[in-house]
Amino acid sequence: MVIDSSVNNGVESSRPVLMVTGRADIGGGPAHVQLLLEGIPDLDIHVAAPKQEPFFGIYRRILGDKKVHEIPARSTGPAALRRAWQILGRVRPMLIHTHGKAAGVLFRPLARIRRTATIHTFHGLHIGAYSRLQTFFYLRIERVLGHGDALKIAVSPDEHRALVDAGLGKRCELVMNGINVGPEPKRLSSPAQLVDRPALRLVSAARFTHQKDPVGLVRLVQDVVGGRAGWELGETHESALELTLMGAGDLNNEVVDAVGGKPNVVLAGEVVRPCATYVDYDAYVSNSRWEGLPLAVLEAMAAGLPCVLSDVVGHRELANLAGEGVVRFEQGDARSFAVALAKLRARGFGVSGAAAREAAVTHFSADRMATQTAALYARVMPAEPKADRSALPGTSL
Repeated sequence: MVIDSSVNNGVESSRPVLMVTGRADIGGGPAHVQLLLEGIPDLDIHVAAPKQEPFFGIYRRILGDKKVHEIPARSTGPAALRRAWQILGRVRPMLIHTHGKAAGVLFRPLARIRRTATIHTFHGLHIGAYSRLQTFFYLRIERVLGHGDALKIAVSPDEHRALVDAGLGKRCELVMNGINVGPEPKRLSSPAQLVDRPALRLVSAARFTHQKDPVGLVRLVQDVVGGRAGWELGETHESALELTLMGAGDLNNEVVDAVGGKPNVVLAGEVVRPCATYVDYDAYVSNSRWEGLPLAVLEAMAAGLPCVLSDVVGHRELANLAGEGVVRFEQGDARSFAVALAKLRARGFGVSGAAAREAAVTHFSADRMATQTAALYARVMPAEPKADRSALPGTSL
């Protein structure tokens, strides 16, 4: 469906909003943009994104081809800068909403030149893989860029606290991530879906990156299966625990090497709608080193899956809200992981899954997220369009 955005809440089509994301492949950030587009149908919104699937095509289906503009993926070089300037000249937005690090670094300096208001959503403070020197320079850049932002958005209380601690909390609003929770899943409404199986079946859907640590997750499962965690799931053979990994990324080769052909880990590749398969599993698991507020975990909770999550920023907030729906373990620690699995099995998958589902419905609505974001747009957009007096020498718009 293409949205008719000629009129909206008093904001006319001559006052567009430009959303920018440095990624359009499978991931929480691009999905977050989709939810905002679907939840704020009355605004005249354009999107700048890389030509990656599935989300570049999804954005076009929602907005129409003319309102989706291609940019290089996660690039801030001269070619990307020039392309961004051309898009700004064509769209002439009243507000730019950047999502993620690359989008923010690329578009916010140009917005200052054009005197255009900006909102920046971090989607996690991604400095875990940086050296101390890299962290220092990145935070300095963010402080300079953030000084000109009308607002910044944190997607979880954990992330908001991390931004404040890093000196990035000025004019930072909290808008909790949201999802389309959908109807009650069959696994909760039908007791037959919760019968005990010989093997505990786990699933994880994430990019294969340092942040998500899929290699570490594979090793955790293999350590528990092999009895090296000092505890077993009441079985002594490999069928006691199975993990399905959905995703791909920079660490593909490392993940394959870690699996080593062993049958207890299945590599399913990239799955566009992993939540549609969750009825086949007992629990969702994440070994991330840090998070914002991960949409993949929220979708698992909405599907009635209890979650076994590393005890890191972004996951702690979910555990606090979900009660028995989430169990935590020390990131990368096999013994702690095994104890968490034992706690989950002792509670029962039905009780834990129902608690996870209730938390998703109560706290993580996509409608609420979109409504709060639209209210922030209304707060920062100028009352009247400003004349564009800027020009970049040598650039044809």
